[in-house]
Amino acid sequence: MQKDALNQALTRRERQVLRKKEEILAAATRVFAVKGFSAATTKDIANEADIGESTLYNYFDSKREIMLAIMDEYKQWFDADFR
Repeated sequence: MQKDALNQALTRRERQVLRKKEEILAAATRVFAVKGFSAATTKDIANEADIGESTLYNYFDSKREIMLAIMDEYKQWFDADFR
């Protein structure tokens, strides 16, 4: 299913959650690029995403989970290039 078709099948709230997760992942990618994974904190990521740290935990359980989600996105992009 294409991303646009998938988004149309979701409720407004589900689309909002997906967008917020994408924003957090983009912010985390920037923070990890500058500070490295070990030095980065969830507070750094939340600040970069312009959200509260507790809000970040509504979307991800840990910094590790955020990194795994970033890695999964890159894996999907990589796999799509070789199909």
